[in-house]
Amino acid sequence: MKVCQTTGCERKLSGYALRNKVHDSHCSLYCKLSSEQPDATCNPKVSITRTCYVCDETFGLKYPYNHANQRTCSSRCQHKVESMKNGRRNFSLLTIIYELAPAGSSGLTAEDLAIRMQKYPNNIKGISGITQILKPFVRYGMVTATAEPGSRLKVFRWTSSPGIRPGHLGMCFGKYSSTHSSTSLTL
Repeated sequence: MKVCQTTGCERKLSGYALRNKVHDSHCSLYCKLSSEQPDATCNPKVSITRTCYVCDETFGLKYPYNHANQRTCSSRCQHKVESMKNGRRNFSLLTIIYELAPAGSSGLTAEDLAIRMQKYPNNIKGISGITQILKPFVRYGMVTATAEPGSRLKVFRWTSSPGIRPGHLGMCFGKYSSTHSSTSLTL
């Protein structure tokens, strides 16, 4: 049975550890980020300072499993995302791109994204569904789409604009834009 690859963590990658749907070789976002620290070990007593994907406030990401995959600072911010039509689905999709396909990376195809989104309880109709969902985010500059050389496949990457995070998806649809007026995304 596979275990988390972060030194100091012995969680098995099955059962409750499958709650981490983005990073396959780590049990949680906490362990993924711990492995990127200079000592590359998981220390359950130490929290990692993160920026909320919605309101840009900082919070401490903790090892206990109910906090280890947290992307928002509070239930209020999580509710902002979930209260939008398709908010949870879009937030999940954008989080995958944000964390796995930053600007300058090789990116993810719609097929890669469709496979990853199967882990979530959303009903997306394959590759064409992913492409359709991402159109407004490409239009508003949160995600870039480029043609794969020698193919008709599009490759999606996160924008190179600083300060844009998955929780800012409301900006594309005119929701809570006054809260995020400091970002450089133009509507």
